[in-house]
Order: sequence, then C-alpha cells, then structure tokens
Amino acid sequence: MSDRRKLLQILPNLPGNAVKFTDAGEVVLTLLEVGGDAVFRVSDTGRGIAPEHLEKVFDPLWQVHAGTTRTAGRTGLGLSVTRLLGGDVVLESELGRGSTFTVRVPLG
Repeated sequence: MSDRRKLLQILPNLPGNAVKFTDAGEVVLTLLEVGGDAVFRVSDTGRGIAPEHLEKVFDPLWQVHAGTTRTAGRTGLGLSVTRLLGGDVVLESELGRGSTFTVRVPLG
C-alpha cells in the first residue's frame, strides 16, 4: 500500500546511487516480504556517508557531493521521496566502507 509513482521513482534511484558511489566492490539488491511488508534493501561497498550527513541525505535537493555528482536531469529529490511512501526507510553507513538503505512498505 503505497504510491506507485513514488515507488517507481525511488526503486531505480537507490541502486543507481549505489552504483554511482561504488568505485570497487559490490552492490547487492534484496527484496523480501517480512511481516506483511515489502522490504527492499540496497547495500554497497562504496564511499559511505559521513555521520553528520546521514539525516541530510533525505532533505530535498541536498546532495553530499553536489558539485561533482549532479548531472543534467538529476533533481536531488530521490531520497527525500522515500520518506513519503507510507512506510519506513533506514540508512546505515560507514564512511569508506559503504551504505545500506532499507525501505519497508506495507503490502496491500
């Protein structure tokens, strides 16, 4: 039970970001059903996110590396939309070791 358009916006965004910020290593996508929820997890072994930026990445238009990663057509809205899905999003990250985004959305 969520907004289909928002899901179609963020589901490709999360792995796309993971690939963009993972110069070496891996990106792992997982989709599970847990307790009546769809759980979508994207883990990477990329750059990671500094602790002081963990909450800011969900702010509209804010980007950690805005000057070096912003390209035409990118709005900086992808992660902020995850908070509008009617579920939950959790970010775990360690600078230099990677990040895991877990999105949990109630099933119908």
